[in-house]
Amino acid sequence: MRACLFIILKILTTSGLPAQSVTDINEQILTLYRQKNYEAAIPLAKQAREKARTEYGDTSSMYLTTVESLALLYNFTNRPALSIPLYREAAVLIRRKMGENNERYLSTQISLGMAWSDLENYKEAEPCFSRAKEISLQLYGEKSSEYISSLTDLADLYSKMNQYARSETLFLEAQTLGKTVEGENTTAYANILNGLGILYYSIGQYDKAEKYYLQTMAIRKTEDGENSPAFAAVQNNLAVLYAKKGDYTRAEKLYRNAAETEKKKGDIPASYANTLCNLAIICARTGRYDEAAKMYEEVKGIRKQVFGEYHPRYAATLHEMGALYLRMGAYEKADTLLQQARDKRKTLLGDQHPDYANTLRNLATLYTSTGRYEQAEENLLRSTAIETRYLENIFTILSEKEKENYLANNISLVEANNSLLFLQANKSPALVKNNLELQLLLKALALTQSRRMREQVAASPDSTLRLRFRQWEIIKKNLAVQYSTPLLARKLKTDSLEAAAEKLEKELVRNLSGFDASIQLPVEKLQAQLDKDEAANKFVSFY
Repeated sequence: MRACLFIILKILTTSGLPAQSVTDINEQILTLYRQKNYEAAIPLAKQAREKARTEYGDTSSMYLTTVESLALLYNFTNRPALSIPLYREAAVLIRRKMGENNERYLSTQISLGMAWSDLENYKEAEPCFSRAKEISLQLYGEKSSEYISSLTDLADLYSKMNQYARSETLFLEAQTLGKTVEGENTTAYANILNGLGILYYSIGQYDKAEKYYLQTMAIRKTEDGENSPAFAAVQNNLAVLYAKKGDYTRAEKLYRNAAETEKKKGDIPASYANTLCNLAIICARTGRYDEAAKMYEEVKGIRKQVFGEYHPRYAATLHEMGALYLRMGAYEKADTLLQQARDKRKTLLGDQHPDYANTLRNLATLYTSTGRYEQAEENLLRSTAIETRYLENIFTILSEKEKENYLANNISLVEANNSLLFLQANKSPALVKNNLELQLLLKALALTQSRRMREQVAASPDSTLRLRFRQWEIIKKNLAVQYSTPLLARKLKTDSLEAAAEKLEKELVRNLSGFDASIQLPVEKLQAQLDKDEAANKFVSFY
């Protein structure tokens, strides 16, 4: 939107249309735009487009300008689905007239990517942001604000697509360049830090996420002010983190501050709905069910109006409302809402998405609570399979320390399985087997990375990779020495050593092959390793 906004305004003010009627319309559009009266500008933009088509033809520069102008207005009024065909039409016209390596085509790709991303259709957004990155590099070079912004956009998209390795690599590149090109106290740099915070929150690294959110907040407070939507957005992110950690008091305070700011602005109902939904979750978790239900109804109404019922955010509202009624013991209402959320998420996100798995897990909890154990088992087995694959994807980019953090912060995956296994009197072999294999997998994921790295490095012809692995081993040995030395006698700072070791380890992990299925230990293989009178025991805790 950044580049597109500048270009459209420039074109509207310098077009010099010979047809006076179209010129007058464009002037009116520009005036209304500056007044932020976007709704009133849309009919005029439609009229200008049709006049330009009639008077100049649908391959003319003037027609192209009106297409871009209308698309921009649709974006500003939260109608990305209407803007997409217009941006596509504009992209075709620009390519024919000017080729792709120009500022105008770049802005169209950015706007298209943002529109698809707003619809949470990330598969369509990816080629747009990828092309924008390539064009930015060609036009401006890597030490430019435009290229850094393209890195940030693509990194943010990959984070939303759960492609965390790609996301982290791009964000870290943007951060390195941003320090020099943008400076560390700018809004552009704050965007990078906020994106890193969201990424690390998504993969369970809450301490890292909090650090980046707080840095972002400090910049936003200085550059944008405490009453700005940008400041409210990072407050919301930090509140989500505190809520996840169980610090509901701090989370609620931040949510209420953000909601007040967003409601005052009035032109960002989607952001306000997000914050209100998060606040409702806090109310539900702290037993204020009536207050939560009221908030959810408001959120549902806003999201239905802004996005329609066929959208992931509307589905998320149904999910959260179902979770609320589950807490309240209103099982029939919960069942209806969770089934609706399940069906919508399956259609919109696919049957391998973690949000779909989350709804299945809530349905399993519901059916466990109402004694429908077969239905509970069916949903739980499906959700566990999806979440296990998701876990394997995340663990391919995490250091050992980060893995420990993730497992500690996402214990609900095993708790639900243990609970159902305990409560169900007639346990099916599939449920018992699934539970044990999950326990074995989590243990293997946490413990086998160093061995796997050593084996893969030894087999690699890459001398640089072997050198980095040797450097990592030396740092780890130095850390072991420091850990065994009393604090006052330590000669090296463990913080810097730990950071260096983690950086090297993550580089090695990214350059080696992904998840190794051989670390999974099937129950049958475990049984074969036991003597006749032996048994394997695993002690677990759960709610």
